[in-house]
Amino acid sequence: MPVWGLRQVHYGMEILRVTLYCSFDNYEDAVKLYETILQKEASVQKSSFCAFLLYTTQSLVVQLCLKQLPLGMSVDLKESSVLQFKVHEIGQLVPLLPNPCVPISNTRWQTEDYEGNKILLQVQSTGSEHNGTQSLPPNLRNSTDEKVREGREGKGGRKEGRKEGRKEGRKEGRREGKEGRRGREAFIK
Repeated sequence: MPVWGLRQVHYGMEILRVTLYCSFDNYEDAVKLYETILQKEASVQKSSFCAFLLYTTQSLVVQLCLKQLPLGMSVDLKESSVLQFKVHEIGQLVPLLPNPCVPISNTRWQTEDYEGNKILLQVQSTGSEHNGTQSLPPNLRNSTDEKVREGREGKGGRKEGRKEGRKEGRKEGRREGKEGRRGREAFIK
């Protein structure tokens, strides 16, 4: 999973390119997924390759690239690699993701792309103090907030409340993910 490369080009800026390889069948869906997460279209798009501009200065460009593998070739996952993106609104994003998205803290959620690459989504605050739970989907907001609140009020301590809240959020995320997969499977059949 990501292959990192810093390369000098014969013109222009240096490019730091993080390349994710996608199986032949998942490439188009992966492009749509990362467009959804990044809330932008790929700046370069070819039949089996695309690049998203993530960051730029006068001398450096950082890109996330997706490369379609030939038919029959599989992706080699690296468990030690995780991609993290900052998002403004998690509540609207969660239903659009292909796999369950579970809270791992008040401001971070974890999911996977079509190939199983781990993705962390960090909720950014928007001006005012923001604990990350304001953007949660309503069905997760209540269960997670109640468990954390119980911990703060002394029922098992603050740490236990957070742990229970995360556990409930993960269960709910898995449940929703299974329902989504069943729906997709029924649609495909």
